Amino acid sequence: MAEVGDGSSDPALPGLAEDPFFDVRLEALRALARGGATDSIPTIAARIADKDPQVAAAAVDMLTRLGPVGIAALAASLRNANLSAELRDRALAALREAGAIDGAESALRAIAEDRSLPVDSRALAHSLLLVYGTGADRRAATPVLLRALLTGAEMSSQDAAIEGLVAAGPAAAGDARATLLDPNISRYAFDRLLQAFPRIAREEAPAALMALFDELASSRDDDRAEIVQTLAHCAGKQLSDS
Repeated sequence: MAEVGDGSSDPALPGLAEDPFFDVRLEALRALARGGATDSIPTIAARIADKDPQVAAAAVDMLTRLGPVGIAALAASLRNANLSAELRDRALAALREAGAIDGAESALRAIAEDRSLPVDSRALAHSLLLVYGTGADRRAATPVLLRALLTGAEMSSQDAAIEGLVAAGPAAAGDARATLLDPNISRYAFDRLLQAFPRIAREEAPAALMALFDELASSRDDDRAEIVQTLAHCAGKQLSDS
């Protein structure tokens, strides 16, 4: 179809955003977002619940481009009980990409604490609270983050889990160490967690890594070799920082 006009000053755009044809709604949203005016945000935010997934996903993405007010509107959408699981996760991912959770902390806590939700969603909410929020429960978050790292279906959820564990810091070190000792941990998860471990344990990392080396079964020679390399890296970093 022909592209709808550019800019939120066009009075026809809000009406076109509710057009029966999804492609008209989509182009109207794009034009509103290009205009960049904050008065277009309610119209865009209303389309998060659009029946067409392309329009709904576009609304989520476009709000992140409209600054703090757009982020706040996106955060408010997380309180919508009718939001689909796919759009909830897309909104969470958009907040992570934007690096801001203003106005979203209560909704994020509700998601993080909801045991009926997939672990990836809960871990992403925990990670956002730990990295960008205040008063996050590090001990409650750690098992969820580790489970997402071990079982997450998407690399982005595993990345978010690592970010959350690093933000949790030493409070997560004991559980992280126990996870590294698990003989059933995958190679990928072991490598990711061991790489992040010095940033999780912080000043306790050398001692914790040495204890981990001693506790690992002798049959895990490759894992022990990686721990030695990580210890060497820690020592080199300490020398360069001194």
